[in-house]
Amino acid sequence: FNLAGAFGPVTTPITKSDTGAVRVTGNGNLQGSTLTLNGATGSWSLNGGALRNGTLTLLEGAELRPIRDFNNLLEALVINGNIVMADATALNLRNGVTINGAIQLNDGAFLRFVNTQTFAGQIQFLEPTSTIDLQPGAIVTLAASSIMSGSSGNISGSGALINEGKILANVAGGHIQIVPTTFTHNGQAEVLNGGQLTFGGNWGGVGTVGALDGTFNLAGAFGPVTTPITKSAT
Repeated sequence: FNLAGAFGPVTTPITKSDTGAVRVTGNGNLQGSTLTLNGATGSWSLNGGALRNGTLTLLEGAELRPIRDFNNLLEALVINGNIVMADATALNLRNGVTINGAIQLNDGAFLRFVNTQTFAGQIQFLEPTSTIDLQPGAIVTLAASSIMSGSSGNISGSGALINEGKILANVAGGHIQIVPTTFTHNGQAEVLNGGQLTFGGNWGGVGTVGALDGTFNLAGAFGPVTTPITKSAT
């Protein structure tokens, strides 16, 4: 079953079996309502479509699963649950997303911030080679409640990133690289468990960095160094 065209709020009860499929291919405007996926609705896939202006609640193991389509869009949305981006999938965020859970990026996943916005929630790099892209002109703020963590990921692009939250490079052998054109670090960052963290691009800020068990790289263009940097005795 394909939800195409322009639709929303979703008042039509939709159920599926294990062998059925529900795909969002059109533009869904929730208009302030809540769309709940649960055991009865099953998981849906985001196939080049959009969900915006409301709340998405994920219960009983149901998921919204983006495919590799660079038109996939979540906009001005509150999400209760996790968005799992499987290998080589794609997703755009616009006009601010709050997730009471995490966006989890697997190998080759591509997450794009389209415009100026604030993101609140967690971003987790589960496997290497995933990418977060900041579009030209976008100023993206990671809210004070946000946490970015995990293995290897690259945050790049022609936009600007402002971190007010926490960055944790906390997986052995992983490497989180934050290298957009402009990066302002006003939050916290820690390197743990043999991980590696790089700040690059044109960067600065007054946040803290603790190289507690791993490596912190001061790359790109920086200075004066107003970011307090501490390290363990080793």
